[in-house]
Amino acid sequence: MGQQATTMTPADEPEKLHSVTAEAPGLGQDLADAVCTNQTPINVNQPCTDETVPEESPMGYKLSEEDVLKLLKDEIAQTNKQWCGALEGHNLEDLQNLYTEDAKVYNCPGCPPEAGRQDLEKLLQWFSQYEVTNVKLSAKEIQPGSANKTGSTIWDREKYFLQHDSIVKFNGNKVVVWKREDNRLKIYIDSWNQVNNVN
Repeated sequence: MGQQATTMTPADEPEKLHSVTAEAPGLGQDLADAVCTNQTPINVNQPCTDETVPEESPMGYKLSEEDVLKLLKDEIAQTNKQWCGALEGHNLEDLQNLYTEDAKVYNCPGCPPEAGRQDLEKLLQWFSQYEVTNVKLSAKEIQPGSANKTGSTIWDREKYFLQHDSIVKFNGNKVVVWKREDNRLKIYIDSWNQVNNVN
């Protein structure tokens, strides 16, 4: 695993990269597993085995720690964009599909203190009540989690702004734990903290 990656020419490159290996010191085996193949999105729930991951791929291609985190950030950013769109469009089905079946939602506006995916309709009702029309969400920090009996997890810290047109009515922070379900990252734990309320 410590050998230097092989330099390739276009003639050496096959039509499709079948497998890659990862060297990501300090991130843990779950992150190394996440990038053991070229599947998109990366699959953190499917462990790699000696049969699926050679010590050195035929092309000598490796993903760095920075590459791994970039893949995670890109996938989370895309899901967050869909999350904002589902809220702005009051689309309950699209919103629920971004959460795992066993999701837990804490201190979500309009919902019970501990809610599940089935309670997200109350969030949309709350949006209507307070005439929230625009949602802005930005991830401030993303970190790999650890492997457990339900699979590997990833968490991130986010900042949100809920607006009526351009006027901020609510803003705060969220901590989200992501888990892979149906071959994509979904929200497993969604914990809200409101730091400001502007009426």
